[in-house]
Amino acid sequence: LEAWDAVTGAQPGADSQGTAVGVAVVDSGVYAAHTDLQGQVASGSGSSEHATGIAAIIAAKHGNGGISGIAYGARIYSYGANDNLITRIAGVIAAANQANVKIINLSWEQFTGENNDLKCALRYAAFSSATPISTPDLNCGPMLTALNIPVTATGHDKLIVAAAGNGYEPPNPVNTPRNIVDHSVATSGSGASQTYHRYPCSWSELVVCVGN
Repeated sequence: LEAWDAVTGAQPGADSQGTAVGVAVVDSGVYAAHTDLQGQVASGSGSSEHATGIAAIIAAKHGNGGISGIAYGARIYSYGANDNLITRIAGVIAAANQANVKIINLSWEQFTGENNDLKCALRYAAFSSATPISTPDLNCGPMLTALNIPVTATGHDKLIVAAAGNGYEPPNPVNTPRNIVDHSVATSGSGASQTYHRYPCSWSELVVCVGN
């Protein structure tokens, strides 16, 4: 008896009503025609082995002779192309705007440094619907304006799961996405009383970012 066949109720990756949970894979493009993923990819496509492997770990079909994803009742939304940071930033924004997406997976390595657009995109996705994206410590106005998003925009309450980072060689720090995690900055000066969070994450070996 396999454990998969003993599961009762909703499939792993489906909500209590049996509806598939949308998981965005922001990487380099999921190969939607792969045998393990046929019917599992709701939108987007590509040819990246890495992105396809990540998608399969999440939601590969159960009972097709291949592997079963840990949340095979979920559906994948593929964003990003090649090793292009611009398409990945756009993917985070698009995933945030996709109502069916509840979780956004970031699984790439890239030397982004202090990339404001990526940090603003993560804020847009992960901050709560009551939290402004643009705050005094990080001006997201230019990016939001370029995307025709109001500069007063708030977050979308998405759960973001990100790899801890790749390429670690002591004493150098790991790379994206761990190098963009939260550093809280308390505002200073007359009347300042609020602490702003530059990035919607917290330090961890595995970074799990949630709306704050």
